[in-house]
Amino acid sequence: MQSKLFFSALLLCLSSMAPCHAQGGSPLPGNEGVAPMPGAELRPSAPAYPPENVQRLSAPAPVPQQTQAPTPGRKGSAAYGHLPLTVKDAKNRLVELRTAMAASGPSGLHDPIYQLSEWLADSADAHIKMAAAFSKHDDMKAQCAAEHQIGMKFSQLKRDAQLLKADLLIAQKRYPEALNPLVEIVLADPTSATGKTAYQRLKDLGFSHDAESAASTTAVTKPPAASADSAATETEAASSSTSVVQTSVKAAVKPVAGAVKPVATAVKPVVHPVARLVTKPIAHPISIAAKRRAH
Repeated sequence: MQSKLFFSALLLCLSSMAPCHAQGGSPLPGNEGVAPMPGAELRPSAPAYPPENVQRLSAPAPVPQQTQAPTPGRKGSAAYGHLPLTVKDAKNRLVELRTAMAASGPSGLHDPIYQLSEWLADSADAHIKMAAAFSKHDDMKAQCAAEHQIGMKFSQLKRDAQLLKADLLIAQKRYPEALNPLVEIVLADPTSATGKTAYQRLKDLGFSHDAESAASTTAVTKPPAASADSAATETEAASSSTSVVQTSVKAAVKPVAGAVKPVATAVKPVVHPVARLVTKPIAHPISIAAKRRAH
């Protein structure tokens, strides 16, 4: 009987303590309706996570941005889209750039003009090299002539682009940098219209001069009037030099003493032996006998 009462009391105690254990300790974060255990308000409740960790957990994790991989050869594709492939397109591009510079000034034209100049130089070299390769084969003479002609046209366009580059530098007041392309044009083709224009630019910059002004600057100026003493000295020197010349001429004309006179020798005529026999008179035999009788 006592054991039954003991077990029943124990069960009653356990059943009454179960809600207290569930509600004991600090309340769950955000659950304000749960009352803490008696005495729990006396000890500070430590947060489950430090404040900085709570902020890290509450903040959304940054999503890595997907960057597009650069495409090879994509850089400068817009600039290469304006580069001409034919002679006609190159001429039109030069006219377009020169018109734009005359209308709006040099701003924004540095890169297009420089790229076009380099492109035309490379194109001219490519055609000339192909012409040289074709010239080594007898059956490709026609291709050689065609490539050489195209190369010459691109070379002329290259000089036009160099002149445009020089005009750009002059418009930007970068005069020393404009000298190099102008001089290259004059050295390559001084008699063409582009070469003459480039030389005129050099004269406008003061780097070169006109033929008349150059002759006037290099002409020898007359010396100032000499004094009387210097004039007399010059006269005496001139007279002495004249006398020396006359003396030397007389000495050259005067015959040398003791010279051997030429001896005139008479040449004896040579008589042929046959002629001697013919010219000598022959005595007749009768006259010879008469002389003997007389003796």
